[in-house]
Amino acid sequence: MLTLSFNFKTHVVIFASLCSISHYSIICIFRYMYVSYGLGFFGTKTLELTMSNLQKLLQSIAKISLRKRIGTS
Repeated sequence: MLTLSFNFKTHVVIFASLCSISHYSIICIFRYMYVSYGLGFFGTKTLELTMSNLQKLLQSIAKISLRKRIGTS
């Protein structure tokens, strides 16, 4: 369980940093998947955990980016 939670936190950090570079969610997902597989972070359980939480993460990122856009315009 400790390794799973650590791996998930690592994924979130990587995903968030990639999202700050790319404003497009789809590109962000592909970069995230590519980098994660490239670095070999995924186990099967970690993949399931990450994919189940990916949508929630994307929704929160979308809300933040919307707030930024509204604030700047």
